[in-house]
Amino acid sequence: MKFLNKKVIVTGANRGMGREMAIAFATEGADVLISYRNDEAGAKETVKAIEKTGRKATAFYADFLQMENIAAFAEKAISELGRVDILINNAGMSCRERILDLTPERMLQAFQTNSVAPLYLSQLCAKNMIEQNIAGCIINISTIASTTTLPRGIAYAASKAGMNKWTQNAALDLAPHSIRVNTIAPGLIAAGMNETTEAENPQQWATLLSRIPLGRAGQPRDIVNMALFLASEEANWITGKVLEVDGGQVL
Repeated sequence: MKFLNKKVIVTGANRGMGREMAIAFATEGADVLISYRNDEAGAKETVKAIEKTGRKATAFYADFLQMENIAAFAEKAISELGRVDILINNAGMSCRERILDLTPERMLQAFQTNSVAPLYLSQLCAKNMIEQNIAGCIINISTIASTTTLPRGIAYAASKAGMNKWTQNAALDLAPHSIRVNTIAPGLIAAGMNETTEAENPQQWATLLSRIPLGRAGQPRDIVNMALFLASEEANWITGKVLEVDGGQVL
C-alpha cells in the first residue's frame, strides 16, 4: 500500500492507460478522482473497478479545450478530494494530419489539449500542494513522437514536445516546494489511441512492431509501472525528466 490515503487525480481515465493507472493507484491505497470527456460509460467502469479495491472513486466530466472548464474541474476535484498529492496528466488528443492538410484550428486544439490544459491544471494543483505543504508529484504522459520524427505527427508531436519542455521548467520552479514533475514518453502501446490499429491495419501494425527491439508492443501496465515508481518515495530524487518507455523503439 505505497499510496495509502493519498489523493490522486488521473485525467482521461475512462479507458486504456488512464484507467489502468487509476486502478493501480487505488490498489496501492489511494483515493482517485478521474476526468473523462466523451465516454461516460467507460468512466463509470473505471469508478466501479476502483471501488472494488475498497477506495473512494469519483469521475467528473471535463472538456479541456476551454480554459474555464479546466479551472472548474480543478476546483471541483480539489474540493471533492480535500487535497491533491499526485496529478497524472494523461488526457490527450491525437492528430494525424500531414502539414499540407493541417489547419491552424487543428494545431491550436492539439496544443490546448496536449500542452496548455495540462500545464494549467498542474499550476492549479501545485498551488493546492503548496498551500497544504504537500511534497507532491506531477506526472505527464507524452509520447516518443515528441523526441523522434514519425509520419503524420506534426501537431501531436509538437504539442507533446511542448509538454516535455514545460515539464523541465515546472520541475525547476516547484523544486523549492518539494514538488516533483516528470514526464513518461510511451512508445507503441496496444491500447487507447492504438486499440483498433492491429485489427484494422495488420500490415501497418506488423511494420510498427518490427521497429521495436524488444519485439512487442507495450501494454498499459508497462506505463503504469513507471508511473507508480515516479510517484513513490523510491523516486524522491528524480524530477524534470522525460523518461521513454518504449521497448527500445527510439534506439
